[in-house]
Amino acid sequence: MISLSEKEQRLVAYLQESVPLVKEPFALIGEKVGMTEEAVLQKLKEWLSSGIIRRFGGVVSHQQVGRRANAMSLWAVPPERIEEVAQLLSARPEVTHCYERECPKNWQYRLFAMIHASSENECRRIAQTIAQQTGINDYQLLFTVKEFKKTSLTII
Repeated sequence: MISLSEKEQRLVAYLQESVPLVKEPFALIGEKVGMTEEAVLQKLKEWLSSGIIRRFGGVVSHQQVGRRANAMSLWAVPPERIEEVAQLLSARPEVTHCYERECPKNWQYRLFAMIHASSENECRRIAQTIAQQTGINDYQLLFTVKEFKKTSLTII
């Protein structure tokens, strides 16, 4: 657990929002939190290099770039193969999230991955390819019917 100054807390709050679409966005953010543009950029570099921030980037709306279907895939992977299969899933460009979760009794699906594609059939084809590559044929696909909320976690 780290301790943040009041300025750093305000900076975190602003960085969780959309970066302003202006010529010098970090100067504007700095102005709002009481820091110079250089200080904001230095703090971002520091947080990135220390691992406090894992990455800093834009979020693309998958629907607007032609990825109209998505499915949460559930995979029954033996515990000794979780890392191997998770690495394979995570390396696929169509997979945006990949998690191992604890299973309740009588539930064999431990590995979850969100697959995005242009159609439900394409999601199915991707899952079939993964099944062939891994030899894991016990999987389920849960297609999104309606999105009610999708935001990033915000702190402070």
